[in-house]
Amino acid sequence: MPTKPASGCFRYMRMTMDGNRDGVDRLDADEVLTRFPVTPLRMPTNIFMPVVMYAPSDRVTLVGMVSASPLNGSPHAYWCVFHD
Repeated sequence: MPTKPASGCFRYMRMTMDGNRDGVDRLDADEVLTRFPVTPLRMPTNIFMPVVMYAPSDRVTLVGMVSASPLNGSPHAYWCVFHD
């Protein structure tokens, strides 16, 4: 039985979010402070994401990702299955 190929990569993203929104509407800080005790003005973050792909057959590919940000400190795992 031949060995199926596996691959992986490591993604790094930097995001900076400015301002506040309620749906698609922009809110200024004073509007947010009427509903919440604090409001962010800017939120820069770094996201690290290792990705692994494995194809157990010619018709199925498994993809796994783990996302971690130093901002919240807790990793999130994502798994996908692609097939035809």
